[in-house]
Amino acid sequence: EKLVGVTADMLRGAAEIIGDIQEQALLRRGDDCIHLRYGTDEALSVANAALFLPISLLADYPSLDDHQRLELYRVITRLCMEAQSTRQQDACLAGTLKPEQWLDNHLCDHILRIYGDATFFAAAAMECAAVIGKADDPARAACIQLGRVFGISLQIVKDIEKFDPEHTCHGDGSDGITLGNPTYVIARALLSLRKSKRLRLAEILHSTALRHDPATRNEAIELVRKSGALESARKTAREMIEKEWIRFSMVLPASEPKTMLRVFSTFILDNGKKLWRP
Repeated sequence: EKLVGVTADMLRGAAEIIGDIQEQALLRRGDDCIHLRYGTDEALSVANAALFLPISLLADYPSLDDHQRLELYRVITRLCMEAQSTRQQDACLAGTLKPEQWLDNHLCDHILRIYGDATFFAAAAMECAAVIGKADDPARAACIQLGRVFGISLQIVKDIEKFDPEHTCHGDGSDGITLGNPTYVIARALLSLRKSKRLRLAEILHSTALRHDPATRNEAIELVRKSGALESARKTAREMIEKEWIRFSMVLPASEPKTMLRVFSTFILDNGKKLWRP
């Protein structure tokens, strides 16, 4: 359990540091990003170290047989490749959508597919746990799929918290607006708003000048908050987890770790904002 937790935290931390640098982000979990606190060079050094330390950790970790060690190497290698590929895809999308693309009724589904491609950390952590537990193939596949669904749901919750007044204790949580980055909550807002307000939000999202103007950016934030998108997005995340948990439970028997996982996933969806406060 410690091996999976430490490995996942280091790899996720590395990806977040690199992503914050690429996106010129200001905040991470309610505080200044690492590259702003210590400089870009130092941040990149830490990120690179966090990418390679898990390999060393696996090489020396006791109680693993050769097959388990090889499988874990494969999972981590695939994880790093997927993380890099998805990061490039996210960077290409930000600020590039045309007005008609913002208003596409299928934008929500498209974003969920992107989130599905980016669930490598949660899925890899679940797969590593299955490898260490010597689970059979059906159980391993069920763990991976639950990890993917959990990863999508967690990303939706993060989207919600960027606009939640109770969460944005530092700054206004406007990264998605400023970057013109299509997130699930923004897409839900565009679907929920009346036509005039929908067109106005799409206009702001498409214009670099409007997105970077503080008054107009705040206008866009309020449009998202008042659209009902935060509530509907949280409902979507909860329903996804509930549906997948039924399939997962048919494969894995009851156990204390399974109960703890269930409690944790429920807490994230219902009260997750508490986890991200400094």
